[in-house]
Formats: sequence, structure tokens, C-alpha cells
Amino acid sequence: MIFVFYFHYDFAMTPLVLAYPAEIFPYALRGIGVTGTYCSIYVTLIFNLFVNPIAMASIGWRYYTVFCVINAVFFVVVWFVFPETKGYTLEEIAIVFEGKDAAVNHAVEACVKNEDGYGVVQVEMKDKE
Repeated sequence: MIFVFYFHYDFAMTPLVLAYPAEIFPYALRGIGVTGTYCSIYVTLIFNLFVNPIAMASIGWRYYTVFCVINAVFFVVVWFVFPETKGYTLEEIAIVFEGKDAAVNHAVEACVKNEDGYGVVQVEMKDKE
């Protein structure tokens, strides 16, 4: 059962931990957001490395109840607080997280021919008015 659990966990949860924050942060804040995600992951790993053995030695098998409660709280928070991003484009996700003003600030791409006749993608940033 451990192999079955880790197969599904690594298939779904491992990439999701970094894909979701990179998807929801606007481009200007994406680096800071992913850095915050990494910091929270490493703080959690340090906590698990040092605190869990002490707690297991103190209260034994009842410490698993703590994990069940933490997982239940995490599930409720994710279910009611995290917005669904499936099926949206990045511009639509930006509107979900930043409001309707985000639609004004997204990049607009236009194909322009240069002197040689080749198509070049020109990116223009629109400012708020």
C-alpha cells in the first residue's frame, strides 16, 4: 500500500505544490511567490524532521491523530478558499486573482512583418488608464 500511496502522491501532489503558486501569481510577483512557496516547504520539512520524532516518542501512536486533524483542516481550507484554475487561460486566472483591472494590464501580442518579410511577435504592455 505504501507503493500505491506514493505513486498517486508523486503523480498528483508533487508537481501541484509548485505548479499552483506559479500559475496564480502575476508575472511581476511570480519569483517572490515561488520563493515563498519554497521557504514554506523547507520550514515544514525542518519542522517534520525535528518535531515529529519528539512527539512520537512522547505520545506514541496517538500522534497520528494530529496528522489526521491537520489533513482535515487543510482539506477544508483548500476546498473553500483556493479557487479552481482548471480550464482557464492565464489571462482569466489573472482576472480571478487580481480583479477586472488585470485584463487591462496583460500583454497583447501582434504578428508584425519585419524588413525581410518574416513574421515577428511584438509584445506590447497596456497600462491602466
